[in-house]
Amino acid sequence: MDLEGIATLFVLLLHWRVLACTAVSGVVAYTLVSVFPWFATAQAILLTCIGVGVGIFWQSAAETSRALNRAAAPQAATEPSTVVIAASMAAALWGAASSANWHSFIAGALALAVVAWFWLRHASAALPNFNVGHVRLSTVAAFFSYLLVAALCHHAA
Repeated sequence: MDLEGIATLFVLLLHWRVLACTAVSGVVAYTLVSVFPWFATAQAILLTCIGVGVGIFWQSAAETSRALNRAAAPQAATEPSTVVIAASMAAALWGAASSANWHSFIAGALALAVVAWFWLRHASAALPNFNVGHVRLSTVAAFFSYLLVAALCHHAA
């Protein structure tokens, strides 16, 4: 192992939240693909990537809270349209990963329904500057994106 590899491992240990989320999401994705044959490999890869993203957000929030403890800074507001676009893009990626066959499509739709339920239930409390209409709009946009991209990718293959 060269010096660059050792430095990379050291940086990963400093960002343990990213490493922990990646490991957990990788194990969950592997288990889902192994236990349930209707989960596609692309879904497992995307689940692991989502775990990396969650870890990055967690690390960023921890560093931001540490910085806010040092000096109070105003927090930027997120536009509701940004949330709708982000939800649509995430659901479109999930739809593309779930387009392998009918079983993976159903499994992907069920996973999206669970995430949508969680989003509808907890987004209002976690994001006080969003009203319920924007939360519902992002959920509906996500479902339409999922259906559209899954259908397009399935017919393109």
